[in-house]
Amino acid sequence: MTGDGDLRGGYLRQDRLSLAAAAVIVVDMTNDFCHADGVYARHGADCAPLRALLPDISAVMAAARSAGRPVVLCSQFIFRDAAGNAVASPGMVAARPWLGAEGLAPGSWGTRIVDGLPTPDFTIDKPRASGFFATSLDLLLRGLGVDTVILLGGYTNQCIEATARDAWALDYRVVLPPDGTACFDPALHEATLTTLAPLTTQRGAAAIVAGFAAMPSFRNSPDQGARHA
Repeated sequence: MTGDGDLRGGYLRQDRLSLAAAAVIVVDMTNDFCHADGVYARHGADCAPLRALLPDISAVMAAARSAGRPVVLCSQFIFRDAAGNAVASPGMVAARPWLGAEGLAPGSWGTRIVDGLPTPDFTIDKPRASGFFATSLDLLLRGLGVDTVILLGGYTNQCIEATARDAWALDYRVVLPPDGTACFDPALHEATLTTLAPLTTQRGAAAIVAGFAAMPSFRNSPDQGARHA
């Protein structure tokens, strides 16, 4: 016998939203992915789905900071040799050959958070889709006492899904706002949300902002500056 909250296969839909020990993880909302002058837009990629997320992501980031909760940017990069050629990212280059010669260079304008979003508290440079793979993100979150991650950004079916699965495997609770993530194909976005439903609590950005605003620690706090982890 199943209830309204059940999913196919006997899974229960996750619906717990506890933000007292949450961190906001912003994935790849950077210039090369989002900006009109970034490498993706210059090579014909439609950046509009990600740019449409800016107001909601900005609101969640600001609310988290006002509640005293950390905000982390996970920024994709590609190692490059002295000539500027990509190394160690064969999958990305195979899918988008123009990345072989330009884009996502470590420390570049392209890997910085896009205009329209607040400065994050921490930045994690990631060499692969997941924010956890070969990075210090888990170490940082453990040090901050985080047990819940709120994932925002793109792309839903790639870096968001990879980060969500690794977070779940590391025993974090995962919150995934459907209106806080996007990808090139709305059908893939919806399919990924359905696939991740057993692993994630899916609440809209407004509900998360309201959750932070209801915390006793919530206040209008100044920007504390950013750190690189």
